[in-house]
Amino acid sequence: MLITYASSSEMSVVLKNNPRVLDPTHADASSMPIMASIYESLLKIDESGQVVPNIAESWKVQGRNVTFQLGNRFWSNGDKIRSQDFIFAFKRLMDPSTGGRFAHLYFGIENAQQYSEGEVSIENVGIKAIDDKQLVITFKNSTDDPIKVWGSAFAFVAFTPLNEKYLEEYPYKYGSIQVLSNGPYLMKGWGQDSIILEKNPNYKQKVNIDKIEFFFVRDEYSAVSLFANNQVDMLLSLSVVGLRELNDGDEIKPYLRDAKTFYLEVNTRLPKFTSVVRKIIAEAIDRETLCNKVLSSMSCPSYGIVPKGYPGKIKSFREENGDNLFSETSDKSIHNLKSFRLLATNTASSTRVAQYIQERMEKVLGINVIVETVPLTIKMDRVTKGDYEVALSGWMVDHTAPPFDFLSMLASNSIDNHTGWSNDTFDRLIELAQQEDSTDTIYDLLGKAEKEVFSEGGFPIIPLYYGRSNYAIKPKIKGVRVYSGAGSPDFRQAYIDE
Repeated sequence: MLITYASSSEMSVVLKNNPRVLDPTHADASSMPIMASIYESLLKIDESGQVVPNIAESWKVQGRNVTFQLGNRFWSNGDKIRSQDFIFAFKRLMDPSTGGRFAHLYFGIENAQQYSEGEVSIENVGIKAIDDKQLVITFKNSTDDPIKVWGSAFAFVAFTPLNEKYLEEYPYKYGSIQVLSNGPYLMKGWGQDSIILEKNPNYKQKVNIDKIEFFFVRDEYSAVSLFANNQVDMLLSLSVVGLRELNDGDEIKPYLRDAKTFYLEVNTRLPKFTSVVRKIIAEAIDRETLCNKVLSSMSCPSYGIVPKGYPGKIKSFREENGDNLFSETSDKSIHNLKSFRLLATNTASSTRVAQYIQERMEKVLGINVIVETVPLTIKMDRVTKGDYEVALSGWMVDHTAPPFDFLSMLASNSIDNHTGWSNDTFDRLIELAQQEDSTDTIYDLLGKAEKEVFSEGGFPIIPLYYGRSNYAIKPKIKGVRVYSGAGSPDFRQAYIDE
């Protein structure tokens, strides 16, 4: 791959995967790094992980109601962004026929869940446009700080406004051939190997980089070679391969916020994966070796879901709820599992982890693991359809709000619960947390919910490690901010210093 540029105001970024769509309703891990430059949401997350104004310049809390005052913002076609654009996007996200995978994040809004299940009309949902500039959201319950509890959901790309008139004009092409931007960049080209972004002339502030081209390079050795030979300016995600090949030099930077957890998803619908078997598999994994020998400095052992360092009420969530949620050791001799298939993405890091699991299961439990590696989009599609036995997966967020995101994915009504596991106590704890007024009590309920995942009949997921991420960038590129994978990178203040 030969990459050359004629202008010093252009830069290139390497990603692993070509996204399926650039549509906020269908956001996923492959599309978020690009959509972060194309779209902006109602609120945003600052460098410290706090929710701050964005399209909404201010808000006022009155009991269960929060009134957001929108600023003067424009779409890339010159149309004004209005409160009604959020209403349209919300309806599309929550409509079960649309298949918005992050609908559950907004079940704290009055009647949002009932609307997503077809029980009420949109008129009964707690989201209203008072006029073009005022958006009112009514929650099911009042809390002492609704923005701290729920604000991160409104900073997430899924709560990006959408221009109804534009989508009606391109109903089947939106997110692929046609994309309307409200962020600093707009899409100018999308091929098999790259996506080209150029400055949005109607964006609110000046940006310095005229053009950004995202190249898709699955092979990590090839990606590192391109960077080392100065053919690309940035590698957004570095694995053990990248760190080793680049010798952990000055060009390697850590993500500003890093809340990631990686685990095995188990298809509990399959009779052979009883809760006892799942627990035995979990206990057979040597996480210290996995983190220190297989993944080097990029991870730390995980015996829970919410990552180390993630904030709790006063201390970190892990300090307040314990590091190890596994109970007493099971008798490894009582399982009768002969084999299982392990689905993973075809990146170097995922392949290394999958191979370690394979070796460990054979050595400790005598289980034959057949590893299957596929591109991320294929893996996600298969897991969503339940076409897997065990899958190597991960979850990440880019905020510091109560950890609903990490836990609600396992609720029975969550589209992200691919395991088939259902637990009435867990569901009730999540529901109570969503309805609770006190922020402290919300943390307590979520702590209990996490413990329930690993109680008797649990282990639908098997924690492996908490991830730490790095990226590589050429010294001439200044001002780029990279947060966690869920919302990065930010090129708004980037510039080139030749």
